[in-house]
Amino acid sequence: MGGVFVAFEDPQQVRARRAAGWLRFFPDAESRVFAAGPLGVTWVSYDPPELFAPAHDPLTGVRVWTAGRLSWSEQEWTRAEGLAQFRGGLSTRLLLSCYLEEGPAAFAHCNGPACAFLFDPREHSLYLWTDRFGYQPAYLYAPDSPRRCVIATHPDVIARDPHCATTRDEVSLAEFLSAWRVTPPHTYYREVRYAGAASLHHWNLKDEIHTRRLHWSPDFAAAADPADPDLLAARLRSALESAIRVRTLPRLGPVGLLVSGGMDSRALLFARSPGVSAIACNLFVRSGKEASVARELCRRAGVPFRGVRIDEDWYPRWALLGAKLSGGLSLLEDNHYLGLRDLFRSLGVRTLLSACSVDWLFKGYGLDRERRRLLGRPLPVFRLSEHRSPGFPPNAPRPLPPAFAAEAQERLEAWYADCPTRLVRDEDWRRCEDRRVRPTCYAVSISGPLMYRAYPYDTFCGDRALADCYELIPARWKSNSRVWGKAVRSLCRGAEDVVDSNWGAPLAASNAEKVARFLAGWPLRKIHALRRRTRPDILRLETSGSWPNLGWYVAHSARLRERWEGAESAHRKLLSAVWGEDPWATPLAQWSRRGSEFFRLFTLLSHWQSKDGVFDPPRPPASLQAASFPSDDASTRA
Repeated sequence: MGGVFVAFEDPQQVRARRAAGWLRFFPDAESRVFAAGPLGVTWVSYDPPELFAPAHDPLTGVRVWTAGRLSWSEQEWTRAEGLAQFRGGLSTRLLLSCYLEEGPAAFAHCNGPACAFLFDPREHSLYLWTDRFGYQPAYLYAPDSPRRCVIATHPDVIARDPHCATTRDEVSLAEFLSAWRVTPPHTYYREVRYAGAASLHHWNLKDEIHTRRLHWSPDFAAAADPADPDLLAARLRSALESAIRVRTLPRLGPVGLLVSGGMDSRALLFARSPGVSAIACNLFVRSGKEASVARELCRRAGVPFRGVRIDEDWYPRWALLGAKLSGGLSLLEDNHYLGLRDLFRSLGVRTLLSACSVDWLFKGYGLDRERRRLLGRPLPVFRLSEHRSPGFPPNAPRPLPPAFAAEAQERLEAWYADCPTRLVRDEDWRRCEDRRVRPTCYAVSISGPLMYRAYPYDTFCGDRALADCYELIPARWKSNSRVWGKAVRSLCRGAEDVVDSNWGAPLAASNAEKVARFLAGWPLRKIHALRRRTRPDILRLETSGSWPNLGWYVAHSARLRERWEGAESAHRKLLSAVWGEDPWATPLAQWSRRGSEFFRLFTLLSHWQSKDGVFDPPRPPASLQAASFPSDDASTRA
């Protein structure tokens, strides 16, 4: 995708044309500006326009446009090709056709991580539909005043509109530094709020009335029988296969698959639609076990493999652009894939897929849980906690500066208003989990909205059928990936024996087997830890996991050092206020041991620096030319 901007009093599209420049982050974007009655609309996208461009009915004047992708079966795509009476992309023609037949009930056909907009001049009505999980962000300014209302998929674009009076929300800035995220629906502007997941907004422009209702809410009281994980796994497997196949139909290809050696992304390899052209890409710091497992999975699935080495300036190189794309709401440490854009363009990729957010939806990442221990040592298995954690697990919040603590606490209490503090029933754990999972555009540890603003990106996790499974799976079967592991194992036919590279255990392994594998690797981890204690000078880019040591960049990146030490006094003053002390008083050598904390600070600084100056996206290093990528000859013959 790219982005959408809607100004309610802009029939000449003056504001919409200005917003087009702010949303067009890359020169290859498809950009359209048009009027819908009194509305000025901007639509920017990296998706194939013949499939996803805005649609228009010349007879009734009804218009439909989307941010992100709606998914349809091949039969529905074929039907769309026959809707010659409409103008625009096939996907939006389908929704337009449904609306003319069914009215607002047509939004029940929407499926996928998207926002759908529909303007009906006959009724002077504008509709905004958001997906069940809130993957595709939409932000509102003055929603109850149609003469002043603005909708945009990027909050900074609203703030830059001279017709919108916005003020900085320092509580949200402090929250981000404390909890790695902001409490929904807040943004960095007090007058700009998130539109809400699973929402249908309606503006009656004639009577100047705005209404909002939820079109879906998980019913945790109706959870399936927790004693039968096999039945749940079978249902999840079926939903997973369906969700991936409709997103990898041949007409959507070639598709790029972002894969690892873990449990989640391998589903993309084995559930893709037959006949689609595909290529898989794996990021690594060094070509170790993670890359080796990913390569083997691609070989067995018959998908070409490309391994990409993260170089010694990867995250600092893309920091300004990443902060600009995310509006500073996503951590720079999650900008894994931004540097692959030129590669995927050179390969002609029309759809890019990843398994981001599976941890949140099906593996208990947002549950109140704690690791089991053996002789005081944490093990790779969890048990549910009886008490609700403060803030947004799994990250433990840092204390907020006193000036912002009270208001931040009020926001948290409002967000968790329907959640108990003592957790007894399955419904208790899952209700709290839901407040952390949705909206997913606020969640941490995923690339989030940045991917929608840079790529022709989609995610199978936004599928309706998977939302139904999310609603059914009890907390105890999420906490240790029991149901998810069984579902993926049954899906990956011919690769059931390929272990999860994270723990070296087979998929759907029992807790006992996970612990046994973990203990078997204990001696090597002990030696590694001992080296670090006895040689404090050792600070390496690689880690034992998938992603790099952030502290290494803090200690070694000249680009990062230059930007940090060259920060303007106004930025230093503001960052010190929302952090609670002057971060520049701590030398970078000390920050290198607190890399994750530093990257939170660096995210906000990069956001402000990217807004204040005009810059060209950096060119990727020469090693990122498609022809030079290392590949496995056996796996490149699909």
